Amino acid sequence: MTLAREEGRIVLTRDRQFMHFRDADKYVFIIDDQVVDDQARCLAERLHIDWLYRPFTRCMMCNVELVQGTAEQRAGLSIRLRDDEPLRCCPECQRLYWNGGHVHRMEKKLTEWKRKWGKSEIN
Repeated sequence: MTLAREEGRIVLTRDRQFMHFRDADKYVFIIDDQVVDDQARCLAERLHIDWLYRPFTRCMMCNVELVQGTAEQRAGLSIRLRDDEPLRCCPECQRLYWNGGHVHRMEKKLTEWKRKWGKSEIN
């Protein structure tokens, strides 16, 4: 909570205990909805989330911005990527990311949410 306050960030949570912190109303957003699509709608409407703003650019574990993977990292993968297919790496934890089926499914979902609650193109 302190870090969110210092960095001017918002904590998204379902845990109402966060509301006991000082100034929680400024830094905590309680998500009441149970269904993911309803949660996305609520976030888009109340926080003006742009679902297509720089998707898949941060590590899912560290939240650090990803960098381009190296040829050595690419060669060490157990799967083969096309030469033109991007490989990204977290400089913090070294986790590797590529555009597999999950990314394609999520792009479709993010585009659907953006179509319903705003306008944009994938950046």
